[in-house]
Amino acid sequence: QQDPVSSHPATPSSALGREGAESDVAADSKSAEEGIAEKAEEKSFRETADALKQALQTSPELKELAQHLLIDMTPEGLRIQIVDQEGKPMFELGKATPLPQARELMLLIAKTVADLPNRISVRGHTDSRPYGAGATYTNWELSSDRANASRRVLLEGGLDIDRIENV
Repeated sequence: QQDPVSSHPATPSSALGREGAESDVAADSKSAEEGIAEKAEEKSFRETADALKQALQTSPELKELAQHLLIDMTPEGLRIQIVDQEGKPMFELGKATPLPQARELMLLIAKTVADLPNRISVRGHTDSRPYGAGATYTNWELSSDRANASRRVLLEGGLDIDRIENV
């Protein structure tokens, strides 16, 4: 007569018999805990996004800048983007220094996300207009410089330096 455990395909639960069943319970429990933590994190992200949107609406100076802010959830977490809108850039053309309205948005973001425990990744972007032929400074360097300038403003706004994962 064949052992019922060995008649099943080799999966962690069936190949390990009784001990494997206990491991499944632990794995299910851990999976449930991870699911609960994930839901709590998503809730925290939604609350942060709502707080940011609310702060923009309650400040007359910042209300008009709301159109420059895109907030969404990604598999990596909460993504907050500051984007140029028609006729209202966030940086001067070809420069890495944020314009005053971009600084205001970055300071508000720093204040709003200050209490989240998550690590932060900062990215910089440019337009697609190339520098002149033979230029040694390109849009690659400008993107990096804008990300670093943004990081400095976030730190100035009270964000803990240890939260910055990469730029």
